[in-house]
Amino acid sequence: MTGVDLRGSTFRNVDFTGAGLGIAIFDNAVLENVSFEGADLGGASFTDATLKNVSFDRSDLTGAVFDDVILKDTHLQSGMQCNTQMQDGLMDNSDCD
Repeated sequence: MTGVDLRGSTFRNVDFTGAGLGIAIFDNAVLENVSFEGADLGGASFTDATLKNVSFDRSDLTGAVFDDVILKDTHLQSGMQCNTQMQDGLMDNSDCD
């Protein structure tokens, strides 16, 4: 599902564990009780999305964009971050080699 355009979609109780969602577009989407554990989200965009109880454990967030995202019970730091644009507009390079 690399590069899939899911902007404006609503996902509730969905399991994307291990999915290949690189450069996917989740802009303006609503995600609630969603798991991206171990998923490839490199280059994915979540601009203006609402994320409630979303798991990013062990996911690849390299180059992902979380600009102006609303987070509720969601922690982006559990994923691998390199050149990842955070909700405050700052870049997180904490996992770059």
